[in-house]
Amino acid sequence: MPLNKDEIDQLLEKYIQKRCNKSELASVLQLFDNPAYEKHLSSFMDRVKAKMETAETQPMRLSFAHVESYITEDKKNRKTTDRNRVFAWVAAASFVVITVGTVLRQHMIDNSEKATKQRILAKDIFPGTKKALLIQSDGSTTELSSEKSLRISSQGKLTEERQQEAQLIFEQPLASVQGVATNKQQHNTVKTPAGGEILVVLPDGTKAWLNAGSSLTFPTYFSEKERLVTLKGEAYFEVTNDSQRKFVVDVDRAKIVVLGTHFNINAYGDVDRIRTTLISGKIRVDRQHESVIVKKGQIAEIPKSEDLKVHLETSPYVDDAIAWKNGMFAFRNADLVEVMATIARWYDVEVIYKTTFRNIHFDGYISRTSTLQQVLEIMRLSGIHCAIEQDNLVVL
Repeated sequence: MPLNKDEIDQLLEKYIQKRCNKSELASVLQLFDNPAYEKHLSSFMDRVKAKMETAETQPMRLSFAHVESYITEDKKNRKTTDRNRVFAWVAAASFVVITVGTVLRQHMIDNSEKATKQRILAKDIFPGTKKALLIQSDGSTTELSSEKSLRISSQGKLTEERQQEAQLIFEQPLASVQGVATNKQQHNTVKTPAGGEILVVLPDGTKAWLNAGSSLTFPTYFSEKERLVTLKGEAYFEVTNDSQRKFVVDVDRAKIVVLGTHFNINAYGDVDRIRTTLISGKIRVDRQHESVIVKKGQIAEIPKSEDLKVHLETSPYVDDAIAWKNGMFAFRNADLVEVMATIARWYDVEVIYKTTFRNIHFDGYISRTSTLQQVLEIMRLSGIHCAIEQDNLVVL
């Protein structure tokens, strides 16, 4: 039985407040995938935007504008049948507005808060950019900035190129070279500093987006048996299909084995588990004492302790894992330490805790193009108070 307008609005309100049960969530996803409801969904978004316009806070309007800009760009890049992902971001945008908006007026009428805000705004830190360090097999190093892309031949020759997105492109070597024994292989390493990210195109055509504070090591050519790379930090992979050579990502105490798929790996050294999120295809997690198959829409949490087993979770929010690649922070019930570590890596700051109370969780989507102060303003409205002091991020 079709829903009327009021029922649709009520359902959407529950969705963006994360109060839907499984049946209601299924109904929401059907709405997103049905072209007949697109006009009403757009109208709902406009009403949310109108609420935003009445809010007297610039950072919140900036946040909404960034998310809305993301949605517009996303619509251009996706097929029209892929509406569910587009409108998931619409819901994300309104989620930021509604969850924070109720706290908004209370803060804005507090004069002491205004004075604090004006004082802190005198200091700000800009977001990260496209940048990386290339360490070639002969030990030579080259810095890459957002202003250029580099093509690297199989002999290590560098050529600057104009690309829409800054990237490192590694050419496929000649077939005669690929047959050389693997023990003679040499390796390249790409590192992103804190406040940097980069796209790497591997010799087989596989694309790897590296997040801030990450490194990817791989041979100058792949062997005839497998394509093995080593990751530290976080990366999103779009693997070129090759039924003859499996693609393997070596992370701390585990290997992720694939044939052709899209997936994200979060393997930073400052967390106690590795998280692999499968966007499409199928992968296998191999460890010393277990092997686990991960299917589309699943998240595998790999503990660094060998005594604990891999935990699998099916989630409707797997796209959150690659939000960073698309210019967004996506926090869903994220604890304070995780949130601060994510922000610190992108803005290249140290986190100092002046509070002993860390049992705080945060939900929201924030543009990675925001300045650090704009991010902190949005978090402040959710009860997380921070300040910038001498290039440090201080949690009060």
